[in-house]
Amino acid sequence: MTRNHLLTLVAFLLAAAGACADGKIFRSPAAPPVEIPDQAALIHHDGAVQTLVIETAYESADADNPAAIKAATPYAWVVPLPAPPTEVFEASPALFNTLRVIFQPHIETDDDLILFLPISIAILLAVAAASRRARIPAIVAIMLVIVVAALLPALGKARAMASGPPSTLDLLDQRVVGDYDTVTIRADAADPDAPADLLAWLNDNDYAIEPDAESAIAAYVADGWCFVAARLRDDASTARRTPHPLGFRFPTARPVYPLRLTAAHGRTVDIDLYVFAQRRAAATGFDVVRCAETVERDRDIPFSARLRVILAQDELRDLAAAAPIATHLRGSLTPAAMARDATLTFQPAELTGNAVRTVPAAQAAAANLASVALLAVAVILMVLARLLGVEGVRAVALILLPSAVVATGFGAAMYHSMDPIELEDGGDVTWAGTRLLMSELAERADADMTVSDARALAESIIADLTADGVRNGYTGRPLQFEASPGNVSIVEIDGAPHLVVHGSSGGVDVEICTVTPDPSTD
Repeated sequence: MTRNHLLTLVAFLLAAAGACADGKIFRSPAAPPVEIPDQAALIHHDGAVQTLVIETAYESADADNPAAIKAATPYAWVVPLPAPPTEVFEASPALFNTLRVIFQPHIETDDDLILFLPISIAILLAVAAASRRARIPAIVAIMLVIVVAALLPALGKARAMASGPPSTLDLLDQRVVGDYDTVTIRADAADPDAPADLLAWLNDNDYAIEPDAESAIAAYVADGWCFVAARLRDDASTARRTPHPLGFRFPTARPVYPLRLTAAHGRTVDIDLYVFAQRRAAATGFDVVRCAETVERDRDIPFSARLRVILAQDELRDLAAAAPIATHLRGSLTPAAMARDATLTFQPAELTGNAVRTVPAAQAAAANLASVALLAVAVILMVLARLLGVEGVRAVALILLPSAVVATGFGAAMYHSMDPIELEDGGDVTWAGTRLLMSELAERADADMTVSDARALAESIIADLTADGVRNGYTGRPLQFEASPGNVSIVEIDGAPHLVVHGSSGGVDVEICTVTPDPSTD
């Protein structure tokens, strides 16, 4: 084997070895902004019973005006179900805040350039060694490759009811659930007047059903479905921006997310479904964002963390009910696409991770991939030059110029396809904020402070921190009192109030400290 052949072989082996290297997975509060859809739902299905928890987002133009908040709140809404629920229950806002964080993309931050320069230079040295006349052009080409490696990243950029029901309607249940008065009602599918009676009854009781929903109501009645109507109680607090989600548990062999009533709004709706079951879930109109195994506690795991979700938050763990597979489905559905409900199907679990790259990681990955393209094209053209008997400067030009053009174009295309993100590392701000909260609590606490006193004091301190720009690094939103990632709770332990800081999975896995006076302040 000649020296030229040996150099080419070494360059090829270097490329093969480097191409197998994965970027590291970096769990950090520095994460993409949390996206809040129009609707989000948790679904658990055990083969016979479905648990459905629904959260609906809304906006208020005047967050400081209670009347505006009330007007913007989904104060009355109707949920069709295929069977009467055995339970209607309150869920906490922390549930979906936790789901959104633990299903966020994992961030790849590996920005090592392991291929582009050494392999490209090795190829060019091999070319230079082929002919004395080729050495100067090869050296110039090496300098060009270095310039391309420096400039490649710049080729892309980052980015109380009014009346009782008529005889055609059957009032199955009526109860208070958290902030809501709820009624479960079913219409007689055999009576042609039942759909109109149901629509009239809902409107008479201030459930404000759109006229366009009449056909959907009639279809649900014909299918034998029932309806849970929920209305925000007049005495419910309007200070909280988002009313809590509602949960329903009902028997069904085929899990479903109802859509036909939503279609009556006449606009495209973004929906996230978090499905916990024995297998991977799918639904028409929804993409699988992530499919992962569930684990109950954060621990060392031998494979990529993006293929596991950690159920450390108590409420989420209870609702997931030990389901081994979690699937995140996302759809942006037009009214036409919502003409049918989303019936879930299940298939063998094919784990799917979702990850994003930071700008430096994408730059490095694109450069490394470009070097592979450069090597492949150069080797092919070297062989072609030998077969055609092309030597000297002509051979160098034949090999280097097309290789550089192809590699640069390929690298730029790969960089654009990665859609990298610019990170604002909010993690330090979050933990700095909680440390400030602990410090302020210690300075201003009193020995006989109750849990409610401690919470009131902590709320005042958090308001000041929020005004100073402190945010939850996991969500980019102000700190809140709830059991979700990056937020805090005040709980009573052994008769004393304690501040709990919730970690990346929403569990009590960061810090618990007693809310007591600091002796140094006495």
